[in-house]
Amino acid sequence: MKPANQRAFWSLAAAAVTALVACGGGDEPADQPASSYVATILNFISPDPLSGENGLPTSPAITNNYGGINLVMDVDGDAVEATRENDIRFFEGAYYLYGTSQSCGSFDYSPVVSMAPLSNTTPASRYRYCGLAIYKSDDLMHWKLAARVLPQDPSTGKVYAVKKPRVVYAPSTRDYVMWVHDKGSEGDGTPRIKIMTASTPIGPWSAPTSPVNSMTVDEADLYPDMSINVGPDGSAWMATSHGAFNGGSDAVNLWRLTDDRRGVAAKSVMQPDTGNLFGGIGLSYHNGWWYLTGTPICGNCIAARFGYAMARDPFGPWISPASGSNASPVVVTTLSTTSGNAQPVGAVMLPDRNGNTNVLVTLARYRSSATAAPGTTLSQSGDDNFALAGLFMVPLTYDSSGQILPLDIQPTYSFPIANPKAAEAPTPYQAQLAISSTGSVSQTWTVAAGSAPIASLMPSVFQRTPDSSRGNNRSPVNAPMLDAPLRATLELPDGQIYSWSIDPHNVAWAPHRVPLNLPTPFTGGGRIKLTLSTSATNGSYGVAVGPSTLTDGQYAVTSSGVSKGYPSAGMYIGISSTAAAGPTITAQPRSVTASAGTEVGFAVMTDGVGVGYQWQRNGVDIPSPSGLANEATAPSLRLSNVTAADAGVYTVIVSNPVGTVTSIPVQLVVNP
Repeated sequence: MKPANQRAFWSLAAAAVTALVACGGGDEPADQPASSYVATILNFISPDPLSGENGLPTSPAITNNYGGINLVMDVDGDAVEATRENDIRFFEGAYYLYGTSQSCGSFDYSPVVSMAPLSNTTPASRYRYCGLAIYKSDDLMHWKLAARVLPQDPSTGKVYAVKKPRVVYAPSTRDYVMWVHDKGSEGDGTPRIKIMTASTPIGPWSAPTSPVNSMTVDEADLYPDMSINVGPDGSAWMATSHGAFNGGSDAVNLWRLTDDRRGVAAKSVMQPDTGNLFGGIGLSYHNGWWYLTGTPICGNCIAARFGYAMARDPFGPWISPASGSNASPVVVTTLSTTSGNAQPVGAVMLPDRNGNTNVLVTLARYRSSATAAPGTTLSQSGDDNFALAGLFMVPLTYDSSGQILPLDIQPTYSFPIANPKAAEAPTPYQAQLAISSTGSVSQTWTVAAGSAPIASLMPSVFQRTPDSSRGNNRSPVNAPMLDAPLRATLELPDGQIYSWSIDPHNVAWAPHRVPLNLPTPFTGGGRIKLTLSTSATNGSYGVAVGPSTLTDGQYAVTSSGVSKGYPSAGMYIGISSTAAAGPTITAQPRSVTASAGTEVGFAVMTDGVGVGYQWQRNGVDIPSPSGLANEATAPSLRLSNVTAADAGVYTVIVSNPVGTVTSIPVQLVVNP
């Protein structure tokens, strides 16, 4: 029997299998066919109902078109926000997805990384920080937003702009430990890794602290890309890449975590051939072998080569799969040259219903454009706005000798899961950017007489200002919102016409629902038409579009007065027989006393649909850009190098198209 402190992933997998056997017994429970334990992973939409006409032209370097990018909508009708540097775990009989939210306009590299001079942001920081988003699913397909995390210092209120969460369970303490990358929070460019702890997979999480190591560690060795997984003996291991930060090599550092998972206890170094395991590192185990996967130095390249090495033990010796040689440097075997027009960013180990380990590679898709990535090389920078990237996962497969088979990028994969699936795969939706000063979209459909009343419509919409990174990580801070509202017009069969003006504050950067409550619920039948338009000049609005699901649905895009229909496509529109509610505040900001020259922060937690934010000081809107990165219109407000001029009373107005609520007033006191 394994010691109590070594059960981790494996005990959870065994528990899942025990529960399944108890329900039905054996390898095939009587009440559930084997096919019920297979998830469908949809990465691309094929056939594409828009035929590639999504208003988001790609870089000329992208020559392989796999179909429209599936955003992955959650069960409520909002695009999943955790699309970059994410982590997927199986805890307590369910799947959890962790990642930085991209929904309020969060750029990953521009302007977060000090790879080149930055403008308008001092210190270098993300473009509005939305915090971490945590989702839960029983079947790896139907995701529900379970929690948001805005880590704060309990004394100064400083908001830690963490990313790259990696979560591991610690049986010895019965808590969950989240390792995070924390470069942007301090503002001085110093690499940092921090940990947070919680008693449940969704929190509440402690304030970030430094790892508690049982050995002397150069902090740079723990930075920046990392992967954590648990082996069959219950020991937890971590790989960190970018060894060039310490000693000028491209080494991969391998670490055994302490029993409480809050630090490292031992280290080994693996030297791959130059640069071939430099980024997107993944450490995983399958059927007697450990694997290191990763990419060459890439930054935010629009596509990356993907390769691996293998070993019987995380501390080696590591061998080249092609030759079987363990000579250093280890020659990495290539699995893909383009990785499906993406960059692999990690590897996650998940159990099936029999307790076997299966591995998914998570990938980041840079929505490159002909403007942001005008060249023909895959190494150029892509668009750093990940709000439209979608959740991208590819299973690893193996031959009989344990070698990983080359990636075969397909729109759809089957993947074994531990629980019976709740339903078939959800309808795939993609982003279409088509609403501008010269363009609009419309959706028409039929409502049968006697149908449930229509009290509220909730189209899933987004906004986008142009990316200005231009391939060198220099990015002026763009306007956080469009300069005109989104207009919605509803035409009913009885001749009634309703219209709404949707404030840009209430439109996310990823497709999210906005509630449109009818003054009087509609109870008749006939044809209904919803049109979305704008007069904005600094960008465009867009909608989530998928296969047509509405009765007799007709979806059309009008551009410069010319209308074009898409017979197989349909706009996502949530339809409710009850009116939507205004937003509520679930956690208020806190007053802060700080010394001049330090960093402080405020944050608010909310609940609602189509929620927007506007921070005020002494009753006056704080203009954007402001704070560290346009955050006057985000759930967190970070202020660096505060002075007496920053002191005052702070509030945040939280709104959606239905109503508004203002936070309690809090005080910032700045001491000399």
